[in-house]
Amino acid sequence: MVVAVRGFRIFVFLFSLLILGFYLFSKKHDHSDALLSLVNSSETSLPLAWNDNTIPETKALLHKLPGLTVFENLYAYNGTIYIVTSEPDSIPEKRMIISNGLALEFKQENEPTDQTLQIITPAEARLLFGPALAPNFLAGVSFMQTDAPQFLGHMYHFVVEIFALGHWRHFTSPDLDTTFGSTRPYPRRYIFPYASHEQWQDHAGMNLWTIRAALGPIALEFKDEWKTWMDSEQLLVMEHVVLGDRAAWHRGSFWKSPKEEFPLVVRDRWWDPIRNSVTAFVEPADVQANITQKPLITYVSRQNSRRRLKTKDHNTLVSELELLCQIIECELQVATMEELDTTEQILLLSKTTVLVGVHGNGLLGQLWMEPTPRSTVIEIFHPDGFTYDYEYTARSLGHKYYGIWKDKYFTAPDLPPQNVVDGFHGASIPVNGTSVASLIHQRLTMKSL
Repeated sequence: MVVAVRGFRIFVFLFSLLILGFYLFSKKHDHSDALLSLVNSSETSLPLAWNDNTIPETKALLHKLPGLTVFENLYAYNGTIYIVTSEPDSIPEKRMIISNGLALEFKQENEPTDQTLQIITPAEARLLFGPALAPNFLAGVSFMQTDAPQFLGHMYHFVVEIFALGHWRHFTSPDLDTTFGSTRPYPRRYIFPYASHEQWQDHAGMNLWTIRAALGPIALEFKDEWKTWMDSEQLLVMEHVVLGDRAAWHRGSFWKSPKEEFPLVVRDRWWDPIRNSVTAFVEPADVQANITQKPLITYVSRQNSRRRLKTKDHNTLVSELELLCQIIECELQVATMEELDTTEQILLLSKTTVLVGVHGNGLLGQLWMEPTPRSTVIEIFHPDGFTYDYEYTARSLGHKYYGIWKDKYFTAPDLPPQNVVDGFHGASIPVNGTSVASLIHQRLTMKSL
C-alpha cells in the first residue's frame, strides 16, 4: 500500500512538471499577434466516401509566382502527388509547380514526370485509390519544399528565401483571407521529401533553431519519413499545403528588381509574428517592454573570415562610427557573430537600428530588426559588385537599404546589375569609413520621421 501511494505521488509530481513545462513553453511562444492564431484542433479523419461521388477536389488557392502554390486537399499516394479536380484548367502548369527533386543543373531531367505529379479527375481518383481505402488525413497547414538538398543546408537560402520570403509571406497574403480569414492557423509540419535532416541542417544549426524558435512544436518530416509514408501504400490527404520548389522558381521571370511589379499581394508587417516570436523566445516580452535605448548601430565584422575589408579600412570604419556616436545620440556594437551564441546574436539584432557589414550571412540578422522609418541595412561590396540577396530581403521587410562601393552608395530603385566581380569574395574589400558614417548620420537625423 505504501509503495502504491508513493508511486501515485511520483506520478502526480511528474505530471505537474509536464503541465508546468507546457505552460512555460507556451508563454515563450505566445503568438497573440492579430495575424497569427494558434489552432489546437485535434487530428480528425477526413470523411471521404469513395462510393458516393464526394471525393474532395483539390483547389489551387494561390499561385502568383512559379514554384509557390497553396493547395487545399492535396493527395499523395505510392510516391506520387495527385491533384484531383474536375476543372484541370484551374490548375497551374505542372512545371511551374514542382520538379523531380534534382539539383538545379539537371534542368531537363528535373521537368516533372507523372511519377512526381499527376492531375486526375475524381472518377480516376476513385479507381486509383480504391473504394475501401481509408485515407490518412493531415489536418491543418503543411509547409512542403520539394527541393534537392543543394541549397536547403544554407541558412540564407532556407531561412530567408524558402521560409520567410517563400512559405510564410505567401501563407499570410490577403489573397488567402477568403479561406483562412484575417488570422492564420499555426503550420503543423514542414515536409522535405528529398532531403535528410542532416542535409537540411546548416553548419551553424540556425535552420533548426529558427524554426523551433519561430514555430515551436512543429513536426519536421524528411525523406525517410516521406518514403515510409509512400512505401506503406497508404493514401495521404493534406488539408492545406504551401508547396515550394526552387527549380520551378527558376522557370519563371526574375522579380527581385524594384522596377518589376511584384505579383503577390503582401500583408503589411507580414513578418512581425515570426520576428516577435523569435525575439520573445530569447527575451520575455516583459523584459523587452522595460528597455529604453538609443539608436543602435551594429557593424558585423568579418575580419576573421575569407571575405573581409582591408584591415586599414576596417579600423577607420570603426573609428568613424565611434566618433559618430560621440556627435549624435547613438550606440555602436562591433560584433563578430561567430563569437556570440545564438541568444546573444538575436538580442543584439532585435535592438539594432542600423546594420552594417560586408556581403554575407551576417546581414541575415535584419530579419530580427524592427522595421521603422530609421531601420537601415548597409551592405559593403567590392566596387562594381552586387547581388540582390540582402537588398531584396531588406526591401521586403521594410528596411531602407544602401549598397556601398568604397565611397559611393546606391539604393532602390537605382540599383546596379548583378555582378560578381574579381575580388567579390576577397580579403581586400575597400570602404571609406567617413562616407559610411556620414550616410548613417543622415539616416539617424532625418527630420521627416
